[in-house]
Amino acid sequence: MDIPEMTEAPTSQVDYFELKTENLAGTLKWLVASAGSIAVAVIAGLQLTSLQDLRLWAALIAILGAVLALSAVGLVLFGAARVLALNAPTIIDLSNRELDLGLLQANRLGSVEKIGAEAPMLKWVYERRTQLLGESRSITELYTDEFVGSGLALAALERKEPYALAGRNLRPEEPSDVAWVKTKRTQAKAYIQQIEAAVAYQQRLEAYQRLVKQIQGLAIWFVAGIIVFALTPVVGFAPKSTEFTQPVPARIHVLEAQVAGVPQSCPATLKGQIVGGSLQSPIVVTEPVGTCPALRLTDHPEAIIVVPETIP
Repeated sequence: MDIPEMTEAPTSQVDYFELKTENLAGTLKWLVASAGSIAVAVIAGLQLTSLQDLRLWAALIAILGAVLALSAVGLVLFGAARVLALNAPTIIDLSNRELDLGLLQANRLGSVEKIGAEAPMLKWVYERRTQLLGESRSITELYTDEFVGSGLALAALERKEPYALAGRNLRPEEPSDVAWVKTKRTQAKAYIQQIEAAVAYQQRLEAYQRLVKQIQGLAIWFVAGIIVFALTPVVGFAPKSTEFTQPVPARIHVLEAQVAGVPQSCPATLKGQIVGGSLQSPIVVTEPVGTCPALRLTDHPEAIIVVPETIP
């Protein structure tokens, strides 16, 4: 008896989908590495920024900008990791989904659009029925009738028992029957591998496309955070007051002697040294002049003006 010719098992398609999945995973890993590098750069920038030199409101806004940028990067990392960790459904999962939705009814299998509303991944498979399912009408038929059925038939023939499969009466003593069952099982296994590889790729691709759309919005979020973080130190810088740590020669112009505590016998301009305080509020010691004794004065803008002769 001649063995009927059967469609070649689609092993090349399995390699195709697995390669596509591998390439997509490589893109996601590159995205994770890039986002991680950006996060490190933002953190390094935060450490290099002297927040203590900023006014309180400016420091808080700068931190908020950095947190905003880091949050955007973190969401990208989380989204990419989630796509990489997706568990693709197996042939059994897909078959159970068909059964749960009652899709094995002839009228439901013929309406791809209605199926898509309930199970988009099954719709995607049905739209490629010839490529992915071969001669099978459904995933369940491919799994139960073609794969499981051929396995049961092969086991029966090995036990030297006759078996009926796909309208054909198989006899264990007939080598052509055994070869036909083995070929049928190999073909079914190849189609199952192809479906699982194709669904795994499509599921990850759809998740990646959703992530790309999210990244477009997160990019605006990130750029806004970086701009706030970068510009706030410029507008919110709090200039340090220069503290005097050693005596600095100065001239003291007396405007209101009584308010400053300067005797009337002292001239309007005195020489002395700044011995402490800051440029905004210096502490000075004057040199005695005639009957004017040495004085220790604290700056009173309305009474005296202290002019350092050198800037510390």
